[in-house]
Amino acid sequence: MLSTTMISNYQAQSLANVRQAATLTFNVMHQLNGLSIRTLQAGTGVSLRRAFVPVEGDFDYSAVDEMRGLFHESLHLTSAWLIDLVKVAESQWAISHRCAHAAVRHLHRWSPRELETAVSALDLALDAAEYATENLADAGVLVVKRLEDEGELFCAAQATEGAQAHAGAAH
Repeated sequence: MLSTTMISNYQAQSLANVRQAATLTFNVMHQLNGLSIRTLQAGTGVSLRRAFVPVEGDFDYSAVDEMRGLFHESLHLTSAWLIDLVKVAESQWAISHRCAHAAVRHLHRWSPRELETAVSALDLALDAAEYATENLADAGVLVVKRLEDEGELFCAAQATEGAQAHAGAAH
């Protein structure tokens, strides 16, 4: 069947993928923690009512703008992390597919001639699964990018509304 060296290589590559996914996750959690602290510091002394509901007269938009920027930064960090995780998952899927195809090749070599059609069908099923996982990964990346784009549009729209309100309050 599969050689011990080949199996060992697949396992080493899989462990490297797990390590990379864990490292990516811990790094983004650390960065999001820092953003949370910065958000708390930005909001210190500013009530939610004062920050988000315009008050007649003097209104400080700096806290709102800073929080909006921190939200945008956290959205960007999270989406970059998800895209990196999809890349790691793709790498792991590739390892699994290589291993499965190698097993089917060995099965094809050692199986009786009567099973050739069944083994060929299994090989085609593996190809279809590989194609499906590639499409799933591509769709995941597109969804994450779309969420980030929507978040940027939201932040831009809120900034425009805040500027218009600020200009209206100044008059």
